[in-house]
Amino acid sequence: MILLRSSIAELLSTVSSCRCTSKSGLPETRATPRPKKLPDHVRDAMQLKQCAYSTEKTYIYLLVWAKKPRRLPTVLTKEKARQVIPAP
Repeated sequence: MILLRSSIAELLSTVSSCRCTSKSGLPETRATPRPKKLPDHVRDAMQLKQCAYSTEKTYIYLLVWAKKPRRLPTVLTKEKARQVIPAP
């Protein structure tokens, strides 16, 4: 997994110059297309490096999976557990 993260970071550094800004350095107006999202930048970088399509799909899948919000498990105290679980 560490190798994968470093590979994604390396790929993103190759397309860091592809930021969607105008020539003046200010962000483009709304009349222009929206800036690319992170998966699009990774996809472009992998196509630039001529990686396999299956590798590209895997990197995008893992990137999207890693960004999903996770629900942390709640820890019940004894008092809360007694309220939830009825006594026999």
